[in-house]
Amino acid sequence: MVGSDPAAPGAPAGVYTLPQNGRRYPIMVILKHASTRHLVVAIRGSNTKLEWARNFMYNRTLQLPFALNNGSDTAKIPGETHVGFTLGFDALWPHVRTALEAEVAAAGSNIKAITLTGHSQGAAVATMLSYAVQTFLIHRNINIKAGLVTFGGPLVGDSRFAASINAAVNIRRIAFENDPFTILPCASAKDAKQASMPACANTLVPTVDTAGSGRDYWSDYQHPGGEIMVRASDMLVQTDVWTFTNHIKMTASKGLVAGVHGCPYICFFRQFSSGDPRNNNCLMKRVPEDSLLLMSNGYCQGFPNDGDDWPTPAIDRQLLTDTSVFPAAGARPPMWNFRTYADSRSWSCSTAENNMMTVEVRHKPIPGVTPEMLFWLYNNMQGASVVNGTKYPNFLLFHPRDHVYYWTSHSPFNSPAAKHSKLTPMTNWREFQATGCKETGDMSAPYVCPSGPNVPNPGVTKATKPGDYLKLSIDHVNGTSVVRIMESNKIQFAVRGCSRAGCAWSVRTEHSWEATPDGLAVTTRQEIGLRWKLATKGINPRIVNAWRNGVAPDKKCNRVALHFIEEYGGLQHWLPAAFQQAQGKAPASPAALYSAASVDDAAPVAPNDEALGRMMSDYDF
Repeated sequence: MVGSDPAAPGAPAGVYTLPQNGRRYPIMVILKHASTRHLVVAIRGSNTKLEWARNFMYNRTLQLPFALNNGSDTAKIPGETHVGFTLGFDALWPHVRTALEAEVAAAGSNIKAITLTGHSQGAAVATMLSYAVQTFLIHRNINIKAGLVTFGGPLVGDSRFAASINAAVNIRRIAFENDPFTILPCASAKDAKQASMPACANTLVPTVDTAGSGRDYWSDYQHPGGEIMVRASDMLVQTDVWTFTNHIKMTASKGLVAGVHGCPYICFFRQFSSGDPRNNNCLMKRVPEDSLLLMSNGYCQGFPNDGDDWPTPAIDRQLLTDTSVFPAAGARPPMWNFRTYADSRSWSCSTAENNMMTVEVRHKPIPGVTPEMLFWLYNNMQGASVVNGTKYPNFLLFHPRDHVYYWTSHSPFNSPAAKHSKLTPMTNWREFQATGCKETGDMSAPYVCPSGPNVPNPGVTKATKPGDYLKLSIDHVNGTSVVRIMESNKIQFAVRGCSRAGCAWSVRTEHSWEATPDGLAVTTRQEIGLRWKLATKGINPRIVNAWRNGVAPDKKCNRVALHFIEEYGGLQHWLPAAFQQAQGKAPASPAALYSAASVDDAAPVAPNDEALGRMMSDYDF
């Protein structure tokens, strides 16, 4: 440890503090590694009210001179920098300069390297300090180039500042791809006396200038170089859940935002440090109440909080009680005559020797539907189609009775945004399988379900009473999956399950299709469990138990098979017309029940791009 804080006599050596309300809070530590002759300056992120207030002082200011010695030699940081971060720099620079005088500039010093580091606001202050350190070294003719390593750092200054520090300091700026703090502050209001910083949208922050014109100011803040992007796919566990963080907004609860701002850095870099690797803050779910401290450290601390539930890549065993995403009363499409078990070429439920279950359906050809149409549908499932003068979400049209809600991280799956960010597309869906269906006792047709355009649709809506869910369907699915394969004739969704031993694709659903003279031939295959022979006793039974959701395995399998049969059998009633309209063409022929008038959010996607290939090639169990 290097030096001491004269304003805090009781503080440990090398620890420097910040005052607030008559108390002093540790904010910076300066260390020296004797064997490597390395000096390290580390600054933590925002903690006190004063520091948080400084975060919102985001107008920029010209620098005041900072001292290079005890005499009159001074220098300035070029350009303009964030007011709040500049105040933090001004408070800490005297301590850093004193340490440099004692450990680097003094006769006989053997220091060979200097690195500054910090997280969040600490990253911003460390960025400014690194430039001052390098200026000090040059002024004293010391042949060392300062290094800077930051984590989750916000923008600090303008383009002139960024260019100057790029030329002076060796920079490594670590950023998690979905950390919203790394794009803040989104704008500056140079001529505004006061300005607020609301949630960012397209990096634009509305501010009010002194003339009251209400103009919006675009940001000319600029990051320095040296960025190293940590991606959700780099996380040690639950990579699909971490990928889901790409839709977090600054308006989300503080638990969600803070979790994404802190935990990914600990999770990713813990693997390179000594100590118990379980203390990694990787798990994005609530800490069990009976967890020991050692185990709870594996969870993202304080995340979720305030009652927020994070989507997990597993079958949710709890009854779905969040009705906020349910369709409004009367918003479901009318039903058509659904296909039944007898309308499939074949369907089966089987259990392998290692207890892995398989549901397989070979659908009869679907008249009027082509491979291009089904490829288009999967790339536009989040869109909506107007049929018979009413707009319906495509996901509800895919199954008017059972489906509830659908979200995808990238629409279409091969969108430029998905390719640019290299994120694996994810989907989250909710459905009540076999809603309103009744058991028959006939093993060849175990369930019979409501069907037909003149039959009231029993699908759940916001008006459905929670007590009626059990009457309609004792089984619901609230699933999050990764799109592992997307080709012009095939799609595979997979749910990843994780334990401390590792992660694997625990439930895999693949739909493949080909054109025939009689229509589109589709085969659906869902595998529940791992293909490993060693998964027999301890692993696959647990996966199957989660998948069956309290329903007997054979009954669950029968429900899933019928759900798939009804989904694909209904495509002939609406998909050809919707696809034609999406391409700006009139339907070639009237649909059996629906004729599309227009389609929203449904730009055509080239179906012959085989280069899409496998979007995720790791793991194949």
